[in-house]
Amino acid sequence: MIITSEMENIETFSTFSAKQKKKIALIAKKTKYKKGKKVYLSKYRAGRLFVVVKGKVDLRLFDPTDEVGISFGIMRSGDLFGAASLLKPQEYTVTALCKKDSEFLVMESNDLIDLMEKDKDLGFKLMKKVAQVYFDRYERSKKQMQAMVKTMSLIAVPDV
Repeated sequence: MIITSEMENIETFSTFSAKQKKKIALIAKKTKYKKGKKVYLSKYRAGRLFVVVKGKVDLRLFDPTDEVGISFGIMRSGDLFGAASLLKPQEYTVTALCKKDSEFLVMESNDLIDLMEKDKDLGFKLMKKVAQVYFDRYERSKKQMQAMVKTMSLIAVPDV
């Protein structure tokens, strides 16, 4: 369990009331990962939601035989990741790789879902945050794809 004062400066929890933060603190645990450690792997069962307290995590899609992957975002202090744990089929869609020594607040998805069902306002606020996370990731990916297509069209041989 963590104390609610640890949540005060974390943007993810900024819209939650003191009472809601206390409820979350009862189910959250703090954990640390070293640089280079994989927090979770793509295609594995998603059972936890993470909030970065400090550090840096790269959300990547790796080819199983390669160390190179496509980055879907760098998570820093205050950022939430692992939201697939709250959505069916509860499977992580990317690999989370620590780029620095990192510290997280971790919540088991079953505990969090139970809490969200009991406190609908808390659930709404959290799912609104999750929706924003996915929308931001979509917008970043869309811009990256547009840039790639633009670059490819510049080097393509013209149709004669």
